[in-house]
Amino acid sequence: MRFFSRLNRFAKSIHPNSIRRVWQLTDGPIIICGCPRSGTTLLLAILAAHPEIQGIQAETRVFKRWSYSSRMLNRWYHNLLIFCHLIKFPIKKTARRWAEKTPQNVQYIEEILNEFKTSVKIIHIVRDGRDVITSRHPTQPDRFFVSPEQWAEIVSKGLRWIDHPQVLTIQYENLVQAYDTTVNEVMSFLGLNVSEEIAEYHKYTTIKAPKTLNDEIQPISNRSIGKWTREEYKDRTATFNTCKEAVEILKKISGLRANVRSTL
Repeated sequence: MRFFSRLNRFAKSIHPNSIRRVWQLTDGPIIICGCPRSGTTLLLAILAAHPEIQGIQAETRVFKRWSYSSRMLNRWYHNLLIFCHLIKFPIKKTARRWAEKTPQNVQYIEEILNEFKTSVKIIHIVRDGRDVITSRHPTQPDRFFVSPEQWAEIVSKGLRWIDHPQVLTIQYENLVQAYDTTVNEVMSFLGLNVSEEIAEYHKYTTIKAPKTLNDEIQPISNRSIGKWTREEYKDRTATFNTCKEAVEILKKISGLRANVRSTL
């Protein structure tokens, strides 16, 4: 009975136009990943404003579920889950590919590349770890969301793929402070033109903001950059500086920001 109850709820959640339009999403998928609190939601919101990209609302966590020994079964199962997420919301007439973001995707880059072959594009977004570790848990404000050790471990997994032609690594600070330059780089990587909607993504995005963003997608702002310098985070920053791995990773990603500044 529980199965049929869930099936009934799912059937009622299907958007009327989606079954028909989901089949138009034939171009290669876009997978967004990164450490939590690093700008993955912002990046998805930007991409979902593009007429040719259909953003998936939820963090599907698809690639961490049920890993079969058969690659064919993996792809069938994962595509089925993606399909179920897509048909719950209206699909744009102009959309040609879907984009999904789950921060934990960064741990499954190899599996994603093996599954989708050359059709997939993966974007890994990184952010200054000192700012990341100052973010508090959205449902447990008495504790921080990410530790320095977790940040270093997650980011290092993504950086292993920095030279892969199907993986683009960008920095949150570049996205915010050099928006046009960074967006041009992303669109070039995806083989798309920069649309008018991208310039004002917060007006055109199809992504609904989670509670962590106060339920509203906002225009680009740099107010979250450099939070770690505030007096209230002095002890937290000191903790970061005692983590050797985190300090080393921070040095590596600083070069990404420097490269963008040199092109301005």
